[in-house]
Amino acid sequence: MKETFGVGADLVGENYGCTEIGNIATNGYIDSKFVGGTEASDYHVKLADLPDLGFLSTDLPYPRGEVLVKTPNAFAGYFGDADCTAQAWTSDGYYRTGDVAEFDITTGRIKVIGRCKEVLKTSTGIDSTAFTQARGLITSTYPVSTLLQESLSLQRSWRRT
Repeated sequence: MKETFGVGADLVGENYGCTEIGNIATNGYIDSKFVGGTEASDYHVKLADLPDLGFLSTDLPYPRGEVLVKTPNAFAGYFGDADCTAQAWTSDGYYRTGDVAEFDITTGRIKVIGRCKEVLKTSTGIDSTAFTQARGLITSTYPVSTLLQESLSLQRSWRRT
């Protein structure tokens, strides 16, 4: 790190967050003192059960589920899209990140293991990487990639009307 960037490895970290909320964790740890300028007492992170996918906040040794965040620094909503905004929030004010994570109770670290929409339930169990791998394989050929991009843009334009 020092040769490439001129800094020691202790100055480089990994942050997890999203535009709507801000930083959620640093180096896998949910920030304990300040998160995005908010005192931790006003900042709450929890896991929501995803029973259809086999992820539960009661799983041991690692509770798993969708990451939900509640903070006064959250965004107000998606401009011009009230339906999408409503789907992004729980009834008790938590923002749904769409990320599936597991929480290590012994170390206090959170690890993102996939996205809610990118998890496949197979006959042999849950695979959080299969969708991403399949999409990469399918879209690696030019005609298929172009077809998928065109159909996605058409789908988005139909949704707006």
